[in-house]
Amino acid sequence: QAKTNFSTVSILVEQASMGQTNSARTPLNRFVNAPEDVTKDSIEGFLLTSPVPVTLLDPFPTIKVLVRADWNKERVAVVTAGGTGHEPANIEYIGEGMVTAVACGRSWRDPTVDDIVHAIGAVSGKPGCLLVAQNSFGGRLNVNL
Repeated sequence: QAKTNFSTVSILVEQASMGQTNSARTPLNRFVNAPEDVTKDSIEGFLLTSPVPVTLLDPFPTIKVLVRADWNKERVAVVTAGGTGHEPANIEYIGEGMVTAVACGRSWRDPTVDDIVHAIGAVSGKPGCLLVAQNSFGGRLNVNL
């Protein structure tokens, strides 16, 4: 019987599948079903494994906002808007005593103004909302709009 040493197996993906035009190959360091679905797949995977009750706002995936399902708007909400690089940023911070909602961007993009507005509207009550933005050009621009 032949044993497979997975540390020596090299899985290659063409950069063209990631939107680049040259045909050079780069090693793949994660499994991807389809490059255009990375953000959606990551969010759906997080929902299946989250230790706290989290829900998505509709219409997902047009609006990429995750919200604590047990939030009742009686306290100040904390909303963060993070871009998505290798994974949707900040979704792991949703929980009691932490972030109330996260607006996620597409792959390598910051969330849109619509995503941020939907997140704020979903969790803000009379006490208000604290919006935390990442220090990137797109994050600061969209949060200020």
